[in-house]
Amino acid sequence: MKKGLFFLAFLVLGMNYLFAQALASQNKSAEVPILSETDKKVFVDTKMKKTLKEKSGILTSHAITFYTSAFYKYVGTGAGGKVGQQYGFLLEGVSDDTFQEIADETGKYLEKKLTEFGYSIDDYNKFLSAKNIDKLKEKSEEPKVEKSVQNPNFTKKVKARTFTQNNRPVYPEVVGNTMYFKAVPSMKTNAVISRFDINFLSFGQKIESSKLFDEGKTTGQMLLESSIHGGASLQILTPSLKYGELSTILKFSHPNKDGFEATGEIKDGFYVLKADEAKYKQYSIELINTYIDLMMDHMASL
Repeated sequence: MKKGLFFLAFLVLGMNYLFAQALASQNKSAEVPILSETDKKVFVDTKMKKTLKEKSGILTSHAITFYTSAFYKYVGTGAGGKVGQQYGFLLEGVSDDTFQEIADETGKYLEKKLTEFGYSIDDYNKFLSAKNIDKLKEKSEEPKVEKSVQNPNFTKKVKARTFTQNNRPVYPEVVGNTMYFKAVPSMKTNAVISRFDINFLSFGQKIESSKLFDEGKTTGQMLLESSIHGGASLQILTPSLKYGELSTILKFSHPNKDGFEATGEIKDGFYVLKADEAKYKQYSIELINTYIDLMMDHMASL
């Protein structure tokens, strides 16, 4: 490929990345739409239509990042009026097997929906044999490793772990990584990359302060419904280096606000919430598959 074309493609992707960052910055106040059946205009569409002419591809990465700690705003009423503070919460009760099952089952669902959309899903080994794939592998990370990430409301660092379909490496996103541009043309088919974030407190119920805190006469509740869910993205890169992305940052509250028990235990400064593992899995899969359905509906409308 000519150097001029390569530079232009990289420049366009860089501009898209800056736009996405600007979007995130604008949503720090959590003034973002709640996912519902009646409000489906929730995606930022970055030139996705240009990638849909050829409906074949490889799901090169389906990665889900699960937050295992998070900070949320506590609002209450005391003798001096309303009070507010951020408290840290720690997720317990979910096994690696469950995290992996969520990644595998939602990955299969995405492949199914792509097939229904008219996509021909190519063998993953074709991706592994692409030119320059070794350099892309060098940029990948091992799944399941706990990392320090930005809290969903962009205020503090928290812990999270990423699981991938079939326990594959965690490949970097397309934007900002030139190795994809060198590897995908030799595949002669599209690279499809999906990423999801699961913020466990977005599934939680309102927690009365008396169940967690020793605040004297202060009473109140955690406003979990106003939390920012991490979001989702679906990226497609064609062999001719056309790039499209659907991305979103949402508030999300599961209609069945249960499944977590406030234990009253504190670990490393975080209040421990123990999950009902079966419900956590159910809610996570429902949320991710809902995103996938919305993405496919949007793509079908282009």
